[in-house]
Amino acid sequence: MLLLGTKTSLIMTIVVPMIVLVINTRKKNTWAIILVLTIMALMCGNMLWNRIYPMIEATLNRQLYLFQQRDLVTYIFSTRNLRVGETLNYFFDNFSILDIFPGRGYYRVHEYIGRGTVIPIEMDWVDILVSYGLLGFVYTYFYSIKSIIKYRSIVKTTNGQAYILAAILIIIYGSLAGHLFLEAISSTFYAVVIAGCHITFKKNRSQTSNCTTEKRTILNMDKHEEAKLWLIGFH
Repeated sequence: MLLLGTKTSLIMTIVVPMIVLVINTRKKNTWAIILVLTIMALMCGNMLWNRIYPMIEATLNRQLYLFQQRDLVTYIFSTRNLRVGETLNYFFDNFSILDIFPGRGYYRVHEYIGRGTVIPIEMDWVDILVSYGLLGFVYTYFYSIKSIIKYRSIVKTTNGQAYILAAILIIIYGSLAGHLFLEAISSTFYAVVIAGCHITFKKNRSQTSNCTTEKRTILNMDKHEEAKLWLIGFH
């Protein structure tokens, strides 16, 4: 990820391992894995540092140059904020009411923003809104939020926590940095996460149903035993 030279790659290189470790702190072998990785890093530290440091230094120098050339907001969003304002103004000023709901497709607005070259705004909510209209925007985000709400009960399990957290982070990332719903690889990965939520949800519900059935069976057996004892006592 460091080879990408972007802010996200730097942040995710640190954040993702931290999230994985936090989620897996309940497992007995987590700290053993951390210890082994720490020892390996110390043993190979010099060799790794000599190889990684030039990449880190080049990335930091690039980010420092970009920071000096832009204001803080524009630097954080990599000029996306400038494209958003221009795109929304064009969308609402030039599209009729009928166009706003279904949109006019991906090409029209993005060619205008790219000055003849089709480029994305790189914020999914804007790209979807101007391409597929309010209907496409509402359908996409409604389904995503609905899925998280539907499967929220799986956060009680370790796998469930990972899936729900991944789904939330992916939606947030796509809304701020783009390349989620409109990119095949990213959207496929998101589909895998939602599928994981669904499978975990079904599995938990099946286990809960089995437990409930067992409890009912035990209660029915107890009632039968009580009835037998009552009959024996009566005779």
